[in-house]
Amino acid sequence: MSVETGERLLAASEVAERFGRSEVALAKMRMNGTGPRFVKIGGTIRYRASDIEDFLEANTRSQTSGEGD
Repeated sequence: MSVETGERLLAASEVAERFGRSEVALAKMRMNGTGPRFVKIGGTIRYRASDIEDFLEANTRSQTSGEGD
């Protein structure tokens, strides 16, 4: 749980499964700065559910070319 918000923190494996990607692909997204925001606690990576929803919303498109919504 997130201490401040009480929000559940998701493991990288859960997020990778939700995205239909591997954990390695998710790690590459973190390294490139192209993935969702994450929390690093010691050596453990966690994701807030709200950050996953925000990431999905920001990457939702209605066409394949350009920045169209």
